Amino acid sequence: MRRFGTVILLLLLCACSRFDPDRDSNLADLHVSVQATAATADFPESELGGALLKLYILVYRADTLVVGKTVVGLPQESYSFVFPRRNKTRPYVLQAYGSFITGEDTQHTDVWSILPRKRLRRLRAERLPHSFGARDWLGMDETRLDGIDRTETYRLTLRPLGKPCRLQFEGWRETDSYSVTLEDKTVIKLGDEGEDDYVEVLNPVLPGGNPAWLCLFGDPSQTEITVTRERAGVTNTLTVKPVPEGNQWQATFDFDNND
Repeated sequence: MRRFGTVILLLLLCACSRFDPDRDSNLADLHVSVQATAATADFPESELGGALLKLYILVYRADTLVVGKTVVGLPQESYSFVFPRRNKTRPYVLQAYGSFITGEDTQHTDVWSILPRKRLRRLRAERLPHSFGARDWLGMDETRLDGIDRTETYRLTLRPLGKPCRLQFEGWRETDSYSVTLEDKTVIKLGDEGEDDYVEVLNPVLPGGNPAWLCLFGDPSQTEITVTRERAGVTNTLTVKPVPEGNQWQATFDFDNND
């Protein structure tokens, strides 16, 4: 009986020694690397102020989100992710999204959050009501895989989703309050049948200080920025188109000369 057990053990050891994961298993670890430096290139170094990056990496098939991970760190760093034991024969879509986290004056509240909208077959990058709109949605990248090569690290590089614009307030006072009108219409569709872009108008209050920074989506030269100032109980609204100032965009608001 003992001899029979020894033979069985030897057969098992022989089978294991011949096991080739590339040939004999449909599972493989998915390795992804994400780099975010390019997405911050348009921001003046002095304005980054050690801001933290919140990075989302999403893996999905067709209209099904398979897995996702989130990490917080510096935007100048490169980040690596491992998604273990994925079916290597199936096609996947990899997406990376990066957003800034607001500063200490807002207690590190996330400016953007990714929320699933499963019934509408989409994910939505939703601006929170108290978002300042500045340095918010940083960048994204996407790649499609026919399958997983376990020897490959799939690399994503965040590309900017907007242009930073400097908001300059003439005659600014510390007691003033400024709010900006923004259209939130960033939608991450899931598959070809995802819902059309959703648009919501928000009026977040800008942080105290002058100037402020706003991330513009689309062509800044064709964008109108509407800001409302409240001073001593009196409100005044002004709409301005940004103009290029060197390598940056700037919109100057002079409420005292607003006819």
